[in-house]
Amino acid sequence: MKIFMRGLNSCMMRKADIERYCRALIVADHVMVDTADEAEIILVWTCAFRQDFRDASADVVRNYHDQYPDKRVIATGCLPDIDPEYLAHRFKGTVIPWRKAEQGLSTLFDVGGLGNRLLAEAPLPISLKEYQETHPEVKTTHCDQFIKLFISEGCPFNCTYCAEIRAFPKFQSFPMDRIVADCLRVVRHTGNIHVVLHGDCLGEYGRDFPDGKPTFSQLLAKLRLAIPDIRIGLRNMHPASLLASWRMVSNYLMDGTIFLLETPIQSANDRVLGMMARGYTKDQIDLIFKDLSITNFSELETHVIAGFPSETPTEFQETVEFLLRWRPKYVLVSGFMAAPGSVAAQMAAQVPPKEIRRRVLSACEQLEAAGIIVNHDSCDLCKKRFEHPLVDGLFV
Repeated sequence: MKIFMRGLNSCMMRKADIERYCRALIVADHVMVDTADEAEIILVWTCAFRQDFRDASADVVRNYHDQYPDKRVIATGCLPDIDPEYLAHRFKGTVIPWRKAEQGLSTLFDVGGLGNRLLAEAPLPISLKEYQETHPEVKTTHCDQFIKLFISEGCPFNCTYCAEIRAFPKFQSFPMDRIVADCLRVVRHTGNIHVVLHGDCLGEYGRDFPDGKPTFSQLLAKLRLAIPDIRIGLRNMHPASLLASWRMVSNYLMDGTIFLLETPIQSANDRVLGMMARGYTKDQIDLIFKDLSITNFSELETHVIAGFPSETPTEFQETVEFLLRWRPKYVLVSGFMAAPGSVAAQMAAQVPPKEIRRRVLSACEQLEAAGIIVNHDSCDLCKKRFEHPLVDGLFV
């Protein structure tokens, strides 16, 4: 059968999951096509980590269903697990929950299994700008110019607001020897030494192994031993994990081994951090950001949430002022979403949507005025993801 796969996800981890779906379908003698017009079946990987992504995912699936009444439209990915009632209210077609992916693909497409996960993905063969100009139909991101190395999946933390935990698989660290071997293979093949590590909770690598070994620090050391001139980027590094391995990470920052760091602080107010169950304090992350500033490290990215239950305008402004003080290169500002089943959704003093929106826009205005790159709910970048049927690619 001819299948069109549309990815609405915003993260590289889910892009890797889409790749597993596509490879499994090809092995089962199906043909992946580049447009919905060519397809017999339209398979949509939804996203619901934030309210605008949830709403737009449901709209895209429903629009495909209305636009192609003679074709089978299937919703899969995160939304069926995160908010199944919301999806069911808006889409009456076939649904494959992510946690039941193998069963669903087997039933509908005679897929024998998802196969091995791709651990290392090659970068673009040319500059990102040039590739985007010559391949406007392919969805690309900043990360596509680097080797991607997937080291784990799932998250062992229990942040009270998290929607994704309802969809994530059980936390699993991938074998270190295979991670290093696959990375070395792609480095040798491409000549690119810039490697960005990806995981749903990167710094907890190894905690599920017997005796907790090898650890995240040992993995980084093994990569540098195998590739002495490697340059490493860290994506989705929970601040609690970063604090636990800060001595090693700071050494690698000072000697230039680490060239990119993304650590989602979510708030810089101690009371709010406690209610989020984040496991660190403002003073602790302040020390990290101070050290980064001393070393003149510029490729720093973070995320914050606006309008967490009972958060006051003054408490959120404290977070904004923290960012203005330390000036990371990029900030993702997300309005709080009361994810079904989450602890935070049941908390008292939910902040009204209009006030959440006001805080998001106020933060963006202040941060952008300071020269910080900002991504936020319903910004142009997010709208493009849903308004243009870009094809996921680049799995080399």
